[in-house]
Amino acid sequence: VLLCGPSDCGKSSLARTLLSYASKLGRTPLLIDIDSSQNMLSVPGTIAASPITSDCMTVKSASATSTSILGNTTPLVLWYGSTDITTNPDLYKAQLTKLGKAIDERLQGDVDARSSGFIVNTSGHVEDDTGYKLLLHAAEALRCNVILVVGHDRLYSMLNTYFTKKAAEKDTEGDDSAMSMEDTNDGGGGGGVRKKEKGKIKPKVIKLPRSGGVVSRDVTFRRMSRSQCIKRYFNGDVITPSTNASANAAMTLSANSDSLAGNNAASASSATGGGTASIPSIVHQYTPFALEIPFADLTLHKLTSVSLAASMLPVSAKQSTDPVQLLPIHDITPTLKHAILAVCHPSAVQNYNVSGTASDLYLSGVAGFVAVENVDMSRDILSLLSPCSGSLPSFHLLVGDITWME
Repeated sequence: VLLCGPSDCGKSSLARTLLSYASKLGRTPLLIDIDSSQNMLSVPGTIAASPITSDCMTVKSASATSTSILGNTTPLVLWYGSTDITTNPDLYKAQLTKLGKAIDERLQGDVDARSSGFIVNTSGHVEDDTGYKLLLHAAEALRCNVILVVGHDRLYSMLNTYFTKKAAEKDTEGDDSAMSMEDTNDGGGGGGVRKKEKGKIKPKVIKLPRSGGVVSRDVTFRRMSRSQCIKRYFNGDVITPSTNASANAAMTLSANSDSLAGNNAASASSATGGGTASIPSIVHQYTPFALEIPFADLTLHKLTSVSLAASMLPVSAKQSTDPVQLLPIHDITPTLKHAILAVCHPSAVQNYNVSGTASDLYLSGVAGFVAVENVDMSRDILSLLSPCSGSLPSFHLLVGDITWME
């Protein structure tokens, strides 16, 4: 099921509702979020896919200010590097195609996942021609058989006309091939049977009204929402400490006050609450760590698009080079401060070192993300904020235009 429509029409809310219904029925559907501006599974600037269970669909996760769904499994995340899908259409199409192949492999090896299906949340860029073409590519790459158009009559008409016309053309081609097979057949039975090609069935396009209660979000709210999503990645949700942990912390604080300041300090502490007043009522779920890595140990890449127009190519010729290129960043400058960097997976780096193909990096799932806290030009040190302790899985980092400053 693919959900499409303009911005602020209720696509994400409808996706949560469908996922909640499916999980309550004992299913484990896949959530595929290809909206790089407000991704529900990862940080902004990514497209991701993850199975959803009933444990993920809680009341807290469906709050009005939260756009994230925390799954029980690590999602497959591809780094796009921008909140606008029209900035690099070639990269977006390539990643959608790769995501569709990965999902097909997952569904083929899992009977429960294949029976549960998947739900696709798309971007709201459908008004211009580029966004419409990317939506069509997403429907074909993911091989969706149901398309729900929310609050956009013109888009519903365009999609219905497009898939109806395409299905008629395929039927005509199939009839011609069947006739040619009958002509070449000498009359021996069974030679002219035509089979439908896998994945070529016309999807069912359904029009839905705009969800009730939906309000338009301004630029400031969207920016704050993206900042909260990134902060949640590094710090987790805000939780309340358990009663036992609070009691142990109170005893520790009281013991320390007795040993350091004597009976008078202990009396003052007991008069003000015995140390419990200094215990925070809420804490973050995770504790990020700071890393300092020399410039020489890092390899930074920036994704660029090198697409040639048809007028620049010979007649009936196609571009032979990859339209998506990796631009190495040799000079690290202070402009990189507050940037979000994607950490390439070690297996992808190994394949890239052997083949030298850029697609081995940008079409592979990333290992995680780091935030640039400081760029020390005097010591040639890059200070990074990592969600976990220890060294990075790899020192190959992908740069985009996503920034975050807490």
